[in-house]
Order: sequence, then C-alpha cells, then structure tokens
Amino acid sequence: MAAILFAFLPSSNSPSAQAVPAPEISSFILENGMEVILLPLAESAEVSLGIVFRGGAEAQTKSTAGLFSLLEQLMLRGIASEPGDVEPEGAVEALDAIAVSGGTERDRFGISFLLDPAMTAQGFDTIAYLFSGLRL
Repeated sequence: MAAILFAFLPSSNSPSAQAVPAPEISSFILENGMEVILLPLAESAEVSLGIVFRGGAEAQTKSTAGLFSLLEQLMLRGIASEPGDVEPEGAVEALDAIAVSGGTERDRFGISFLLDPAMTAQGFDTIAYLFSGLRL
C-alpha cells in the first residue's frame, strides 16, 4: 500500500508588502518507498502534517471491503478488546492540535493535523506511531 506524508510549514521568511512568489513544492521518496511532500507557506503561522494512503473503496476487493473504514476506527478509537485504553486517541490529543481531519474517500484514506510549529517533531512522531508496523 503506497502512502504519502505531507507537511505544510510556515516559511522562515517574513511576509513583505511586495507580492509573494508562489511557494515551491518539494517532493522526495524515502528508502521505504514513501513519498514526502513539503510546501512552505509564508503567510501561515501553523503547520499541517498528514499521511494519505492510496486506497479507499477503489482499491478494495470483495474480500477487503470496509478495510479502510475499519482502519480509521481502530486508529482513533483503539480495539474493542482493550476498552478504555487511552491510545491511540491519547497520542492525537497530546498534540494539542488546532484541528484534526481525515477519513476514507473513494480513492484514499488519510489523517492530518493542524499544529503549532513547536509541535512539528511530535506531530511526525505521532504519525510514525499511529502507522508503525507494530500497531498495524
């Protein structure tokens, strides 16, 4: 299953009265095959981090129908055999995110966080935790 990790980051340049040129998108592929996309946004004081998997209903077969919807529920609510377990929801709440969004679409599954820039490293750590081989 292919995944894309993305980050929209505040630019280190302060905005000026002059027209701001369009930001350049950086894209590269990690050794594990994950594509990473970075987009600096000079006018933003927040960071958006997320991960998107190519998949969803278009990628499902008869035997895997509902898989991405189930993954979404497990990722944010945990498993029924461990009710009351604060993870993984606790890991997301610890980010003190301005906003959390995500879910399943016809062609993808993903989650993203809008964060204070000081939480960027913890945001990447949370995504790594939620989607590590140990959890999945």
